[in-house]
Amino acid sequence: MESLKTKKMKSFKIYHCLLLLMLLPWISSCYVDQGNYEYTSISDIEIDTTGMSEIRVKLQNAEIGTTLNVLPKVNYTKGTSSLEYYWVIYPYNYQAVQEGNAIIYPEADTVGKNIELNWVVDANPGTYNMQFVAQDPETGQRTFQWFYLNIPSKGTRSGLYILSEFDGNTDIELYGSARALIIGGDHLTYKYYSSLNGGELMQGKPKFISFGQSYYYAFTEQEGKRLNQDGLQLMDNFNDMFYAAPTYNPQAVMYTNSCEFFLNNGKMHVMYTNKANDRKFSAQIAGDYNAYPFLAKMTRTSWGAVEGAINSDQVLFDKNSNGYKPYFPQSTELSQFKPTSPGAFVDANNLGNEPVKILESNGGQLYNLMRINGKDSLHVIRIY
Repeated sequence: MESLKTKKMKSFKIYHCLLLLMLLPWISSCYVDQGNYEYTSISDIEIDTTGMSEIRVKLQNAEIGTTLNVLPKVNYTKGTSSLEYYWVIYPYNYQAVQEGNAIIYPEADTVGKNIELNWVVDANPGTYNMQFVAQDPETGQRTFQWFYLNIPSKGTRSGLYILSEFDGNTDIELYGSARALIIGGDHLTYKYYSSLNGGELMQGKPKFISFGQSYYYAFTEQEGKRLNQDGLQLMDNFNDMFYAAPTYNPQAVMYTNSCEFFLNNGKMHVMYTNKANDRKFSAQIAGDYNAYPFLAKMTRTSWGAVEGAINSDQVLFDKNSNGYKPYFPQSTELSQFKPTSPGAFVDANNLGNEPVKILESNGGQLYNLMRINGKDSLHVIRIY
């Protein structure tokens, strides 16, 4: 049995512990800091981007071997000489990679360590995030400025590609304007294709030029070519684009909805770029139709569609029926629109005549310039 003396000793210890805890706040509150300190107010590090729009345009088309000179204006209370600077680039689609058993994010590449960037572009072609970082090494305070950087492949240039005729044959020329949504500023490159291909021209007069997933299509009256974006090098001739090549009569090419659509001799061929395809178009899509030389770019939307929108991959105008016909994903034949509501001014299944011209707007609308019974009219069809 525990003695009375032992109980008293425990009570005494508990009492002293409680007393000590009660005194601690009073002791700390009585402590006076006698130190002598000087406080300096430090502002944020600021990067002034005024007047940098021109360099941003240049960064959007920074060819390998060119020198990039960028001098940001930095403001800081302690003076800019007290800061450390560096410029880094890393892939635009920055993703983790597996290294051994670990999942890591690759380190960014440092391309400059001064306030002024003076870099001869030597990174691989592609799109990048570029960051300018200013940091105070004493406080750890830092700020950064982001830029979009695009390094095109050698021979790849941005602009409007034009087919030009020279003595009955065809060359590709390049035009760029600072006033258009085309990067690179004002430029005009004559005979661009032949200059990259030993002076060779495409045989025959020009028909049209278009683009696929990552290459161009150029067609003349005599031949068609699939050309690499890197220097317009030949990838495939017309016959090599098909498992069984049809009679040569190209009319239109459109890349949309993860599919390349090719109109040839009034029939449509397809190649889904997200499926195995050997880079070859299908046999002609079945159906009783004769396609007008027009392919739509925007046939569906994930938001804001009107009620009853059909959500097709492509829409053709059939000259046999004078109406539109939809093509649904990975189908082997064309489909049909439902009957138009009674009293509608325009019937998508039968416009009454073949359009003089079909134009497309950004809102899923097709503008049909018509001439019916000697009168001009505009019929508008909304797809979604």
